[in-house]
Amino acid sequence: MTALAEMHARLSDLCAAGAYEEALPLAEKLTAGHPSEPVFWFLLGCIRVERAALAGAEAAFNQACALNPTDAGALYNLGVVQLRQSKPQAAVHVLEKACRLDPENLDCLSNFAAALRGVGRLSEATQLLREAVRRAPRRAAGVLNLADALLDQGALEEALPLAQALVEAHPDNTAARAMLFNIKAAAADLSRFEDAHGISTTFSATEPPTPPFALLHMEDAPARQKLRSAHWAKKFAPASPATFTEPTRSKIRIGYFSGTFHDHPMLYLTGGLFREHDRTSFDVFAYSLGSPRTSDIAAAVRPCFRRFRDVYALSDSEIAAQARQDRLDIAIDLDGPTKGARLGVFAAGAAPVQISYLGYPGTIAAPFFDYIVADAVVIPPHLRPHYTENILFLPHSYQPVDSARAQSRQSTTRADHGLSEAACVLGCFNTPMKLGAEEFNIWMRVMRKVPRAVLWLLEAHPLATQNLRGAAQACGIDPERLIFAPRVAQRPHIERLRHADLMVDTFFYNGHTTTSDALWAGVPVLTKAGEQMAARVATSILTAANMPQLVTATAEDYEARLLRLLEAPSALADLKSQVAQHRQTAPFFDTQLYTRDFEAGLREIHQVSRGGPLRDIIVKSGRTGPEAG
Repeated sequence: MTALAEMHARLSDLCAAGAYEEALPLAEKLTAGHPSEPVFWFLLGCIRVERAALAGAEAAFNQACALNPTDAGALYNLGVVQLRQSKPQAAVHVLEKACRLDPENLDCLSNFAAALRGVGRLSEATQLLREAVRRAPRRAAGVLNLADALLDQGALEEALPLAQALVEAHPDNTAARAMLFNIKAAAADLSRFEDAHGISTTFSATEPPTPPFALLHMEDAPARQKLRSAHWAKKFAPASPATFTEPTRSKIRIGYFSGTFHDHPMLYLTGGLFREHDRTSFDVFAYSLGSPRTSDIAAAVRPCFRRFRDVYALSDSEIAAQARQDRLDIAIDLDGPTKGARLGVFAAGAAPVQISYLGYPGTIAAPFFDYIVADAVVIPPHLRPHYTENILFLPHSYQPVDSARAQSRQSTTRADHGLSEAACVLGCFNTPMKLGAEEFNIWMRVMRKVPRAVLWLLEAHPLATQNLRGAAQACGIDPERLIFAPRVAQRPHIERLRHADLMVDTFFYNGHTTTSDALWAGVPVLTKAGEQMAARVATSILTAANMPQLVTATAEDYEARLLRLLEAPSALADLKSQVAQHRQTAPFFDTQLYTRDFEAGLREIHQVSRGGPLRDIIVKSGRTGPEAG
């Protein structure tokens, strides 16, 4: 055996044994000494993947593919590394070629489908996943991928039996049970909560991670949500700590990162904040992580930033490098671990201080996030242990509102929306996944006692409409007393909300933007304060809106308060008057006040970060508002 062959064999043995620390210098020596040998580049790429050096792995696999363009294995690994760096456009081309060269590789087929989904080619991706399941119907990962793609497209009738069969075949597969739970949630199947206990109690840190956002509406359990978040965050472990250049300027440079800089609820909440930022003290950057989409509100906010960077086509590490080049002091993530988010950007290090804000109501439990923005209502002292980040406590609600957006004018009638003038209209425009069995049954019991009450819901999937009307009928309520409103643009939506007498909230995952929208339209919202952040947001909003009387502590209190209100139309009318009055005076509706408080928090975070260990920050507002509780 030649010396080169011996070194090759030695390198292969080290990789097989998982001795990557020892294998790395040998692989680097072999590629430097024999740069035309593709196998050495391939092995170097594999070693770098194991060491989480994805950019270096991509470079090595690229070289291997250049030297041997028909090596399906090198192409496959290159495509997977590109996917892990959030570069689906590049991965599509590479994985398509790999699939042609190795059509029997189902992992390659599944990753090709993932790349296609990443660039919005959903129909093609679904067809590939159907083919993968046809060829290996008992392969759980393939069935899960297909069910997830179908769920994304709203094809619930096809996704549901797939997930049900998977759970029957693999009853201990928590990922499969979670998928079935979420498909049933999209279909507003309230029986899904019978399975929730098993999903939550069987979870362990040894299982494949499930995105924590996918189960946020399953239960009000902040300790378990923290565990799920921490397990998920391990997927984004950085290869090495980022280094930052100490700036010498006087202004604090902040960057907002989001995939939702378009016609999206996030932008309706934050548009006023972006507009009101103090440009004499802050340089404000935006990094758009989503594929470019035009909308009036997106065009309106772009001038609010010193730089607006469309970075969708860049990898996570490239986006972080751009942010470091921009010399940000503070990076603010508006997405959290939601679908399509780019946590890898923050794992790679976008700024010396990184903040989770608004997009995800809970802890991300990742070491690369230094702060979460909250208030003393959504995270009171007894629930503080469920959050790993330092907390920036704002003095009123942590949720912003744009007080400059157009006032709604009532140009339609109730009849235009299928509502009777004589009815008492209860509204809940939260998405179907948030609807829980406990609160729905309360609504039905109250409606049995108040015959003129109707329930006005957001129209989603036909299966959701069917299931909710069936659930109402099972409770003895005429299904026609459930009235469904189609999705419309923001302005007509706010206008039509005025026809409701009272909005009723969901328990595990409150209405967040929907609560803000209702109050903006002048409609009171009845909520119950839960434990996890997602279950306390409406309480925070109502407290800052000077309407704490609409917050209840238990399901029994919620039901009793709802019944009393429906039996006293004058009380409902008085609540509407109070909401209209407080919209002019309450701190929740004051965007300038919110922005000054938020900026005060950022200033203190910046100061603390330069002088010692980070800690919780409590902002004292210059304006007297309701006490946080």
